[in-house]
Parts: sequence; structure tokens; C-alpha cells
Amino acid sequence: MLKSFNSEIFHGASIETETLNLDEILALPYVARVWPNELIQLAPVDSEGFSDDASASLYTSHNSTGVNKLHDAGIFGEGVIVGVVDTGTNYR
Repeated sequence: MLKSFNSEIFHGASIETETLNLDEILALPYVARVWPNELIQLAPVDSEGFSDDASASLYTSHNSTGVNKLHDAGIFGEGVIVGVVDTGTNYR
């Protein structure tokens, strides 16, 4: 067993085995479901620079997410608790 999970919403384990196959694991009386791990390769990303448009150099993600409006209102996030949900995806 590589890791076990025991919470109010999920009970399970991550296992690695060379002796049991997927059907044999599913046949165990205490196993409800099995999801095999898969390695997924993403296509390489082509890096593109900004256009020659003069306004492109002023681009910031704050404008597209609306953060600039909060900053204009004097809100900068002091005292704010931020939560991060990690999907476990490794984009390397």
C-alpha cells in the first residue's frame, strides 16, 4: 500500500502490486471500485510572445480576472485566507 485515505467523503488506498490484476482486485470483498493510474503526456506548448500592438505590453492577468477593480477599490487581500485545491496533475 502506497497511501491510505480515510475521510468522511472517501475511504480508499493507493496500491502497487505485481501479483494481482485489476479483476482480482475488484473481486476482493472490501473493494467497491478501482481506478488504475495512467501517465498522460501533454503536447508541448508553443510559446508565443505578445503581439506588436502597443497595448500588449500593458497586459496583466489582473485585468482579465478583475483583480484590478479590487485594487482600485483599495482591496489588496490583507488578512484574506486563500485555499488551494491541488489536482495532483504534474505538467512536467
